[in-house]
Parts: sequence; structure tokens; C-alpha cells
Amino acid sequence: MKSRCLNIFMNNGSTHPNRDFSVSKPTMDEVQRACLAEAMKYSSTMTCPVTNIPLFSEEERLNYIRGDMPSGSMTWRKSDTLTCSGYSCGTITILYKISRACQKPYHPSPGQSHQGTFRTAFLPDNDEGNKLLTRLRAAFLCGFTFRVGTSLTTNIPDQVTWGSVHHKTSL
Repeated sequence: MKSRCLNIFMNNGSTHPNRDFSVSKPTMDEVQRACLAEAMKYSSTMTCPVTNIPLFSEEERLNYIRGDMPSGSMTWRKSDTLTCSGYSCGTITILYKISRACQKPYHPSPGQSHQGTFRTAFLPDNDEGNKLLTRLRAAFLCGFTFRVGTSLTTNIPDQVTWGSVHHKTSL
């Protein structure tokens, strides 16, 4: 976080730290994206702190942010015959498969194996459900859907459990 362009950003365009903050904000040419990306590691948003405009495209964000989920697959299918309770439309069924594997250095017990899992989740097949499917896909690609840890229901360690994104798992 001590790069020149971050210093310029933090000091409103000046390379001198004690400059008055009444000058105009620097342009993106003055503040390199890579340095802003480093600064955004400490922020929950991926937006410009000045204009609140997203700094990265969806694809760039997917390549930048990574959770500690084990490897797996996510597939989905749509059905007109199944319905989610409370909705009069079809259903999107999401199938997750995480295979048994060796834990990586960022997991709780590196080198030990973790159990695999199959999970099924459901969304209504409407505009809201399809938008949520897009966000769930992004969460999966970024590694936030599952994690390796101790199961809350069985208290068994080294299990694949839901991460920070909860799902509807029954109709």
C-alpha cells in the first residue's frame, strides 16, 4: 500500500503528503488500477471511493476475489413441473458437487482430506430467481458458496459446509 500512485490518491493528486485537501481528485490515469485494487482489499466495496463507480467489470471482479472453497462443480436446470412454495412459476434446481480431496494450505487442516458433498438448492424460475442465479454463480466461481470446517449439525471436523451464501434446500 505504499506505492506512488496510492500516495497520489491518498493525498488528492499530490506526491507531497502534507498538501491541502482542497485540490481536485486525481484521475484514473494518475491512480493505477492495480494499486486501487490493492486498496480495495481493505474495503467491502469494489467501487471508486470518490465517485462510487465500479472499478472493475464483473469478469475482473471474479478473477480478483477468491474465497477458500474446495474445488467442485455447479450445474442447474429449469423445470416447469416443480414449483417453489409461494410462487406460481417453475423452479431452477441447482446441483453442487464437491469431491473428497486433500485440504489446501488455506483450509483448516492442510494436507488432510476433507469429505465431499452433493447439495441441491432451489430458486423460483422468474426474473428475481434468474438474477439470484447469476449472483450465486458468481459466488460459486469466487469460492464463497462452501468452505471446509466443522459441521454445525454433526460437529465433525474436515467437512464441506455451506459458506457465507445460504440457499433454499427444499421445496
